[in-house]
Amino acid sequence: MLKYIYVLSAIMMAGVAHAETRTVLINPGAVKTIAQPHTTGANCNSGQIRVSVTKSPKLGSIKVSDKKVKGCNGKRISFRPTSKGKDSATIKVTYPNGSSTTIKYKLKIK
Repeated sequence: MLKYIYVLSAIMMAGVAHAETRTVLINPGAVKTIAQPHTTGANCNSGQIRVSVTKSPKLGSIKVSDKKVKGCNGKRISFRPTSKGKDSATIKVTYPNGSSTTIKYKLKIK
Protein backbone atom coordinates (compact mmCIF):
# COMPACT_ATOMS: atom_id res chain seq x y z
CA MET A 1 0.00 0.00 0.00
CA LEU A 2 1.30 3.39 -0.92
CA LYS A 3 1.57 5.97 1.80
CA TYR A 4 0.78 9.56 0.99
CA ILE A 5 2.24 11.96 3.48
CA TYR A 6 2.09 15.56 2.51
CA VAL A 7 4.21 18.13 4.20
CA LEU A 8 3.26 21.78 4.01
CA SER A 9 5.84 24.43 4.77
CA ALA A 10 5.48 27.99 5.94
CA ILE A 11 7.77 29.52 3.34
CA MET A 12 4.95 31.69 2.03
CA MET A 13 4.75 35.45 2.43
CA ALA A 14 2.76 36.77 5.39
CA GLY A 15 -0.94 37.17 4.70
CA VAL A 16 -0.89 35.12 1.49
CA ALA A 17 -3.61 32.49 1.03
CA HIS A 18 -3.08 29.36 -1.00
CA ALA A 19 -5.57 26.67 -2.08
CA GLU A 20 -5.10 23.19 -3.49
CA THR A 21 -6.98 19.94 -4.08
CA ARG A 22 -5.64 16.47 -3.27
CA THR A 23 -6.99 13.01 -3.98
CA VAL A 24 -6.40 10.37 -1.30
CA LEU A 25 -7.06 6.61 -1.59
CA ILE A 26 -7.88 4.91 1.71
CA ASN A 27 -8.62 1.36 2.81
CA PRO A 28 -11.75 0.97 4.97
CA GLY A 29 -10.95 0.63 8.65
CA ALA A 30 -7.49 2.18 8.26
CA VAL A 31 -6.35 5.48 9.71
CA LYS A 32 -4.59 7.56 7.06
CA THR A 33 -2.31 10.55 7.70
CA ILE A 34 -3.34 13.06 5.05
CA ALA A 35 -1.13 16.01 6.04
CA GLN A 36 1.63 17.03 8.45
CA PRO A 37 1.99 20.81 8.28
CA HIS A 38 4.81 22.26 10.36
CA THR A 39 6.69 25.45 11.06
CA THR A 40 10.23 26.04 9.93
CA GLY A 41 12.99 28.21 11.21
CA ALA A 42 16.53 28.04 12.51
CA ASN A 43 15.44 27.33 16.09
CA CYS A 44 11.88 26.00 15.50
CA ASN A 45 10.44 28.85 17.62
CA SER A 46 8.38 30.45 14.88
CA GLY A 47 5.07 29.79 16.65
CA GLN A 48 2.09 27.48 16.54
CA ILE A 49 0.07 26.32 13.54
CA ARG A 50 -3.73 26.52 13.65
CA VAL A 51 -5.75 23.88 11.81
CA SER A 52 -9.49 24.02 11.31
CA VAL A 53 -11.76 21.56 9.54
CA THR A 54 -13.98 23.78 7.40
CA LYS A 55 -15.90 20.88 5.77
CA SER A 56 -16.16 17.58 7.61
CA PRO A 57 -16.34 14.27 5.72
CA LYS A 58 -19.60 12.31 5.83
CA LEU A 59 -18.02 8.84 5.63
CA GLY A 60 -15.55 9.21 8.48
CA SER A 61 -13.79 11.64 10.76
CA ILE A 62 -10.74 13.88 10.73
CA LYS A 63 -8.45 14.11 13.75
CA VAL A 64 -5.91 16.89 14.31
CA SER A 65 -3.13 16.20 16.82
CA ASP A 66 0.14 17.85 17.83
CA LYS A 67 3.21 16.32 16.20
CA LYS A 68 6.87 17.24 16.16
CA VAL A 69 7.98 17.27 12.52
CA LYS A 70 11.74 17.44 12.04
CA GLY A 71 11.93 18.70 15.63
CA CYS A 72 9.64 21.68 14.99
CA ASN A 73 6.05 22.46 15.97
CA GLY A 74 3.60 20.69 13.73
CA LYS A 75 0.26 18.94 13.40
CA ARG A 76 -0.79 15.52 12.18
CA ILE A 77 -4.07 15.46 10.28
CA SER A 78 -5.54 11.99 9.87
CA PHE A 79 -8.72 10.53 8.39
CA ARG A 80 -10.58 7.46 9.68
CA PRO A 81 -13.25 6.19 7.27
CA THR A 82 -16.41 4.52 8.56
CA SER A 83 -17.63 3.09 5.23
CA LYS A 84 -16.72 2.71 1.57
CA GLY A 85 -17.43 5.33 -1.07
CA LYS A 86 -16.37 8.77 -2.24
CA ASP A 87 -16.26 11.69 0.14
CA SER A 88 -14.67 15.09 0.53
CA ALA A 89 -13.28 17.28 3.28
CA THR A 90 -11.63 20.69 3.54
CA ILE A 91 -9.09 21.93 6.06
CA LYS A 92 -7.49 25.32 6.57
CA VAL A 93 -3.94 25.60 7.92
CA THR A 94 -2.88 29.00 9.25
CA TYR A 95 0.80 29.61 9.94
CA PRO A 96 2.29 31.96 12.57
CA ASN A 97 3.24 34.50 9.89
CA GLY A 98 -0.44 34.90 8.89
CA SER A 99 -0.26 32.92 5.65
CA SER A 100 -2.79 30.14 5.15
CA THR A 101 -3.42 27.10 2.99
CA THR A 102 -6.84 25.63 2.26
CA ILE A 103 -6.73 22.00 1.19
CA LYS A 104 -9.72 20.27 -0.39
CA TYR A 105 -9.54 16.50 -0.19
CA LYS A 106 -11.23 14.07 -2.54
CA LEU A 107 -11.40 10.93 -0.42
CA LYS A 108 -11.81 7.54 -2.12
CA ILE A 109 -12.47 4.74 0.34
CA LYS A 110 -12.12 1.29 -1.31
